[in-house]
Amino acid sequence: MTKCLYFLCPTDFLESTIDRLTISKNYFYSSLGNFPLTDLNQASELIHLIKGQQINRIYFVLSDNNRFFTIKSDVKRYSTNSSVISLLDSISKQRNKLSNIGQPFNDKHILLSYYLNKNVLQFSRLLANFQTLGVVEIGAKIYLCEENRFIDSMSEIVYTEVVSSN
Repeated sequence: MTKCLYFLCPTDFLESTIDRLTISKNYFYSSLGNFPLTDLNQASELIHLIKGQQINRIYFVLSDNNRFFTIKSDVKRYSTNSSVISLLDSISKQRNKLSNIGQPFNDKHILLSYYLNKNVLQFSRLLANFQTLGVVEIGAKIYLCEENRFIDSMSEIVYTEVVSSN
C-alpha cells in the first residue's frame, strides 16, 4: 500500500480533499505557507514517522489560492510573527524577480512551483542524512481549487542558491 506524507499549509484546508481524491494511507504535516523545517527536533520526529509508518512518498502541496501567495502589499500588516513576515517577504521578493524576467508576473503556478521545489530540495537534503530510510519519492503538487484537482508542480522551475563572498 502506498503511504504518503503531505506537507500542507493549514490555511488551504486540504486534508479532507486529499483523503477524498487519493487511495493511499495519508499523513499530514502542517506549517504556515508550507514553510520548510528549521527545527531539528521536528525533523527528527518526521524521520521517526517516515521510518515507523514506512512512508514511501512525500509531497509538498499548496493550493492555487493560498493566502500567503496572494498577499500583495504591506507584509507587516498580516502578522507580527517573524517567521511569517520572513515567508511573506521571501514570496514578495520572488514575485518581483519573476516579473523582471519578461512580461509582468501573472502566473501563480510559476511562483508556487518555485517555492514548492525549493522545499523539496531542502527536505531531500535532510533525508540524504538518513540512509536507512530506503527509497522515498519526494514531489510537489498544486491544488487547483476551481477544478478540484491536483497537478504536479513545474519541475523545470528550479530553485538555485546563490553564494556571494564579498
